[in-house]
Amino acid sequence: MSSQHNKKRNVGIIYEQLLRRASAALVDNDVKTASKCTSIIKTFYRPGTEIFKEFRLFQALLNTTVKSDALGIRLIQEARRGVHIFSSQQLEIEKSSLIKNINKIVDDPDFFNQPIKEYRVYATLQTLLNDWRREDESNLVRVIDYEGKLLEWMKNEKEDSQTLDDLTTKEISSLTVKVMNEKFEKKWGDKLNETQRALIRDYVQGNVDESMLSSIKKRAERGLNRLRESTDSQVLLEKLNSVQSTVNSIDPKKLDDNGIVKFMQLTQLYQELENKDE
Repeated sequence: MSSQHNKKRNVGIIYEQLLRRASAALVDNDVKTASKCTSIIKTFYRPGTEIFKEFRLFQALLNTTVKSDALGIRLIQEARRGVHIFSSQQLEIEKSSLIKNINKIVDDPDFFNQPIKEYRVYATLQTLLNDWRREDESNLVRVIDYEGKLLEWMKNEKEDSQTLDDLTTKEISSLTVKVMNEKFEKKWGDKLNETQRALIRDYVQGNVDESMLSSIKKRAERGLNRLRESTDSQVLLEKLNSVQSTVNSIDPKKLDDNGIVKFMQLTQLYQELENKDE
């Protein structure tokens, strides 16, 4: 990519790296670091910030699938106009503050070196947003080239499709939890399920449904009860009692950064338990 692309100021890359760092922390049972990452997301990617405005547009272009060149070109043209709803000066101030907070709060020298699967696409998108915003200062040859690459990307089928009208961004963190037996002591992967994605999205937007949290807790409790009934191992039963006590202490009415992490862990827990029953 062009030397003008700075991955530390790429709203998509930084977002994914925050989620990945939270994931790695939770695999290591480091809830404190995971909470720091989710707190940074909530602060800088919340509705009303310039970063959030750019991130929404970034995500729409990243996730939209079009069936024709004509539709893709129209969407790209709309996106070119959309970049001018941002305050460029405030956006750069927010990005500088975001980088500073990551360096100070996360304090991980390898944070910005975390790999991103579709790095070239992310870099192309951010470079286009920057060039569109600069208008006359843009590299027109590069803009034409990158818009062509973006169009080809948009024509590819994607797991999650959006349009530029979609105001919902999927804020995702990969979270895990352990149940103390051989299976559950293994560290789970870094793929989030849809319920966990929805939890992060709703939490950042301040729109978490308390009834959904209660349902998550009940499903985890039922799964633990079924596992308890299916084993005679005293060692496992003692460990299950410890897990059960932790689950019982989680209150759906008290939701902060630590709380949302716990409910995302509960989501993974009940799904693992339900899969075990199949």
